Amino acid sequence: MVLRYRRRGGLPWDDSELTVSKKKPSGVRTDARAAPAVSSGFRGAVRLAGELLQFDGFTEDGLTFVSHAHVHVPAEAERLVTSVITARLLGSRARYALATPYGREFSLGALELRMLPTGHVPGAAALMVRHQRRTLIYAGQLGAYGEFYGLAGAVAEPCDTLVLDAPYGAPGRKLPKPQTVLKRIVTFCRKAHGDSVAPVLLCARLGLAQPLSALLHREGFGVQLHRSQHRYLGPLRELGMPVGPARRFEGKLPPDGVLLWPLDLREAASLDAAGPHRCALVSARALRPHAADDFGCHAAFPLSEHADHPRILDYVSRASPRRIYLLPGTPPELAAALRSRDREVHRFGPPAQLELFAT
Repeated sequence: MVLRYRRRGGLPWDDSELTVSKKKPSGVRTDARAAPAVSSGFRGAVRLAGELLQFDGFTEDGLTFVSHAHVHVPAEAERLVTSVITARLLGSRARYALATPYGREFSLGALELRMLPTGHVPGAAALMVRHQRRTLIYAGQLGAYGEFYGLAGAVAEPCDTLVLDAPYGAPGRKLPKPQTVLKRIVTFCRKAHGDSVAPVLLCARLGLAQPLSALLHREGFGVQLHRSQHRYLGPLRELGMPVGPARRFEGKLPPDGVLLWPLDLREAASLDAAGPHRCALVSARALRPHAADDFGCHAAFPLSEHADHPRILDYVSRASPRRIYLLPGTPPELAAALRSRDREVHRFGPPAQLELFAT
């Protein structure tokens, strides 16, 4: 395979070259504390060579597929394609989006397109692209235990090329069953109440906070959410998702209260309004050694909307691609593990991009 580096380009159909845009996507957040975006840390939008279609990144001349509502869509973006649910969650940012349900076939010029659920967060989708009997799947981020959270599980179909973003896909990263973790979270919350402090659970803004609030409500807790998490409850409830009756945090918790709070705002002064409190990390980051200490928490619980190593391998096995491209943030150990299974694997982004795109 001949791989070339160009100022602008994308994934190949003729298997002769792979290129990406060097231009930094407009509006993509790179702050580690910001809401996560697939393109974060990468200096260009992945796009198809010779086509307008690009994935989870934004350039002025492209049509962007937005794989999930965590992706930061700049206010000036006008040419989007995404799932119906993601469009609803993006609100006004998706006012010009072409929104389609899972499984419906549509076309963009000579490209035949179809969205498949990934089980990551509500509305998260992979985009299957077919052209001249070749198939590419841009899967973005995959989910774990989607059914437990009321989501459709990840659907994999055979393809020639697979593009993945798997930040927790390293070998050895295996999430326990969510039912087990939930019991530990309930114990943590009741222990905090017994010690006259408020339990605060630090988790993602979308994908985990909303179903977790419903699960904790069933355990008898009065759940409140930060406004950036609470804003999704209305749209998700309208879509029939199990989100529970959690309230927006207004500065005071009831005696049986549990507060869900964005991880990136753990040091915000507004959290002090909860009074004496005890924080726990609820994330796949809890799989890392010393995770609780690293985030200034009393405990860490590995409950997550991200796929772990076994689920990444299962998805790859079902898709059976000839080649795999891994987005920035995917650990290099996953690339090595996939190569050991006779897969052709490449990684986007520095420093690998200097080698990958060498002539």
